[in-house]
Amino acid sequence: MLWLLKLSLFCFVLRHFGSVRWVKNCIYVGIIVLGLFFSAYTLVVTMSCGPKTGSDKKSYLIGINRKQCISPNGITAISSVITGSVNGIGDIYLILISMPLIANLRLTPRQMYGVYIMQLCGAL
Repeated sequence: MLWLLKLSLFCFVLRHFGSVRWVKNCIYVGIIVLGLFFSAYTLVVTMSCGPKTGSDKKSYLIGINRKQCISPNGITAISSVITGSVNGIGDIYLILISMPLIANLRLTPRQMYGVYIMQLCGAL
């Protein structure tokens, strides 16, 4: 789900600044890399926390309560930290791609500062 949000932001930048070749390349790289990370996270969580046998309610509860799923040192916790870090890096990457493009917009200095402030709020 988080990747779909990032995808919409990447597509927004691509739609408005896609005529610039380096922006288009950076957007495609960001989409692919983040998509691979989020897909890998989904696979890790579903494989480690899913039910082993059966499809009843008890099998699912046993799957969620397995040690590798709930332990702070388990694979799910480790992959969550890695994916969260990559998500933050993706946010910064998206902001850094669009920052040089803002300077080329035909805006008044006051409008330009407003756009920069909105971009920097996204970094929070």
